[in-house]
Amino acid sequence: MFPRALMLTFSLGLVWIVFPIVVDAAGFQNPLVLKFVRDILKGFILSVIYVGTPALAVFIAWTGFLFVSATGNPEGLSKAKKMAVKVTLGGLLLLSLWAIVNIVGSTLAGLSAASLLIVLSGFLLYVLYKKG
Repeated sequence: MFPRALMLTFSLGLVWIVFPIVVDAAGFQNPLVLKFVRDILKGFILSVIYVGTPALAVFIAWTGFLFVSATGNPEGLSKAKKMAVKVTLGGLLLLSLWAIVNIVGSTLAGLSAASLLIVLSGFLLYVLYKKG
């Protein structure tokens, strides 16, 4: 592990290097269609929902097959029950993703890129110094 003084020097040096870049980036025009963090999250979650919904249907069918094929076999039945619990939890997570993205998106909606960078660097410093 690095000594605390070295980690602090590295962190301050990183801020010293990154801060002018962030200030200079204030005049940069964003070439992406997704201008806000909330839009990026929505795009990611929509792609997860589009891929996850057919996968959920396949796993529901597979779980049904496991229940049918476990005719009287206690080990197969317990395996099918475990699979059914996992598929149910995955389905609930898939259904709640849109609510999660709206909650997180409304929290992050007011943050600019610079303030988001400050929050993330504070989190990084917390993680680095938490163990020491």
